[in-house]
Amino acid sequence: MQLTTTKCLTLMLIAILLVLGCTDHTNFNVFRTAVPLERLRVRGVDGSVFWDIQSSQGRTKAYVITYGQVPPGFIQLLPKSAPPRALQRHQQITIMVLVDDTAACVHAHALDARSFAQDGYETIAIPPRSSAAAAKVERIIDCAW
Repeated sequence: MQLTTTKCLTLMLIAILLVLGCTDHTNFNVFRTAVPLERLRVRGVDGSVFWDIQSSQGRTKAYVITYGQVPPGFIQLLPKSAPPRALQRHQQITIMVLVDDTAACVHAHALDARSFAQDGYETIAIPPRSSAAAAKVERIIDCAW
C-alpha cells in the first residue's frame, strides 16, 4: 500500500502527539500543529471510559488538549454530566485518537492527575483496504490493554 503525503503527515503528527504527551505536565496533550481531531477517548485497563470527547463538526482542528476540559468545537460523550475522574500516578491507561484518516491507540501510564507518559502505540490508516486491516482498525479503535 502506498501512503499519500497527507497520510504520512498524519502519522507523523500522531507520533508527535504520543511523544509530546509525556513532556507537558500542564496539558494532557499538545500537538506540534493543529490537527483535524475527530475523537479522543481515555480508558482504564478494566475497559472503563474515563473521558471521551468528539468533534461536534466531524473534525475540528485541535492544538492543546487539557484533560477534563472540552476544547472548543467538541462535545463530551463521557462522563455525561461531570468532569472525568482524576488520573492516579502510575495508573495504566489507553488513549484512542482519531485524527484525519488515521486511528491510533496509545498505551500509557499517568504521571499525575492530568498528564501521561507513553509506553507504546499503534496506528493504522482508515478506511481499511482489506478484511485483515478492518479487524486491526476495530482493535485499535477499541484500544484495550
